[in-house]
Amino acid sequence: MEFVSIKEAIQIFGNLPEVLQSFIMSNGGRYGIPPQELLMKIPKHLLENPIEIFKFIKSKDISHKISLENGGSPSNPNNWIFEDAGPNRARQADPMGHEEYLDAQIDNINDGMNIDFGTPDPGTPGYNAAYKQAFGEEPYEVPNDVGDGFQDIFENMSDAAAADAIWDGMFDALAEIGIPFGYITFKLGFGGIFPFLKSVDWKHYKTDAKYRAKTLARALKAFREGGWKVAAKALLIGFLIAVFPPIAYFMAAVGLTGIAAMGTRWLASKTIKSSGRVGRFLYSISDWLDRVHKFLKNILAGLDKIVDVVLKNASTAVKAIYTVGKSFASSVHTISKKVAKDLYRVGKDTLRQASQAISNWIFSWFSDPDDLSYA
Repeated sequence: MEFVSIKEAIQIFGNLPEVLQSFIMSNGGRYGIPPQELLMKIPKHLLENPIEIFKFIKSKDISHKISLENGGSPSNPNNWIFEDAGPNRARQADPMGHEEYLDAQIDNINDGMNIDFGTPDPGTPGYNAAYKQAFGEEPYEVPNDVGDGFQDIFENMSDAAAADAIWDGMFDALAEIGIPFGYITFKLGFGGIFPFLKSVDWKHYKTDAKYRAKTLARALKAFREGGWKVAAKALLIGFLIAVFPPIAYFMAAVGLTGIAAMGTRWLASKTIKSSGRVGRFLYSISDWLDRVHKFLKNILAGLDKIVDVVLKNASTAVKAIYTVGKSFASSVHTISKKVAKDLYRVGKDTLRQASQAISNWIFSWFSDPDDLSYA
């Protein structure tokens, strides 16, 4: 069976759809296995088709030769292999024998051939339908008008002027849900956003997967090192998602779903009343996020299950929607409590009311009205 090198695996991973990248990150992340190392153990002929990669990983366990209970390394590539769930789980903590390892190898080859034979290739009839069945949506294509204006909107403005403009644009959206923090608090808490926004080549970000990944990695590093408040993180992430919605899958993979939801909800607010260039810019973001409402709902609702199977019947669908809605509302409510705490110090009753107002306001945008009972 032929495999790819680490350099090839890194290149392949960078060009995969974000939903699949996030799925791979989540699977390997349980054991600290980098995504490229997962790809290096998938049969090479499957790596040209995102659906085939997904089907292969989804059908396998990550099985360890020496179990973690017995001190085996969770991530050392010499200590793990893809294996069917049955033999892996039946073995429990016993070490994997040489014959079992060879059986897993042969089984991976055979399963890879079956997956390749039964899956449409990109560009062939049936591929988009198969993609939607696997990932819940058709392949994302970046419209030409998305992100226009990001490149120069803050270019000739000082950070203080940019803070003023965003404050004017976002104040009404925050006031709508009863967050009574003042202008000084806003400027102090949000100051790091504007240098970051200016530093991004937004046209490049929109079209280049590797540049998007680097931009996100840089944002996460800034969050860790800069002591950013949750509300400031949310607004920056909202901008990142507004230009390229599938980046929200990464937010789910790194546990920032609730923050991402809040950021996009703020930017989608129709309460923006500011005028001028920044005001018009915020309106364009709001309009765009309304257009991708359903797409974002699918992403941001999948906190625990980023990728799901096609639902077979109505009763299953109702149960699945309820489960996902409940987990998402819980996530947003948790983030909301932290945001309210970061913004101001109040009594417990007021804090509880504020956090519930925030989570309801966010959740209402990503859900149908009937889902609000889960918030």
